Amino acid sequence: MLLSLQKEYSNISLDRTKVTHIPNFFKLSEEFDFNKLVFFLDRFEQNMNILPNGKIKVGQFDVFNEGKEFCNLVSSVLDSKQFQIINAYIFSSLSKSGFTGNHIDEESVFLFNVFGSVIYNVYDEKSHKSFLLNQNDFLLVPKKVVHAAIPLGPRIVVSVGVFD
Repeated sequence: MLLSLQKEYSNISLDRTKVTHIPNFFKLSEEFDFNKLVFFLDRFEQNMNILPNGKIKVGQFDVFNEGKEFCNLVSSVLDSKQFQIINAYIFSSLSKSGFTGNHIDEESVFLFNVFGSVIYNVYDEKSHKSFLLNQNDFLLVPKKVVHAAIPLGPRIVVSVGVFD
C-alpha cells in the first residue's frame, strides 16, 4: 500500500496543539477495505480486540509496513519533530452502532479515514464541533481533548498516536 499526501498538501506542517480537519488529505494506491483489514487481523491476531457493538481494534499496526507508512507520513508533517513515541492502531466498526463514548487520549491522534464515513465530535470547555470524515479525510485531535466517534455505517480509521 502506498500512502501519499494530495499534491496541494505536499509542504504542509501540522501543529499538534490545534484541532485540524482536512478533507481529501491523502490517497492510497490500493483499496483499504474490510478484506484488507481481515488480512491484518489474521496476520497479527494477538493484537486484535473485538469490542461491543461490532467494534474492532488492532493494536500495534505499526509493526506492518503499511502501518509504518502512516507513521512516517505523520512524522513528515509535524510542526516539530520532537516526540518520544509514535504508533499506529486501526479502529473499525461493522455498523453504525460501533460508536465510541467521549474520551481523551494522552497522545495527539492523527486520524486517517480509509473506509466509510464517521462523524467525530470534538469538545472544548464551552462547546463542541462536529467533523464529517469520508474516505481519504483527516482529523488531528490534540492530546487531552475530549472527542467521540460516531460511525455512519461500516468504517475503518487508522489512528497514529504521537506522544510527547
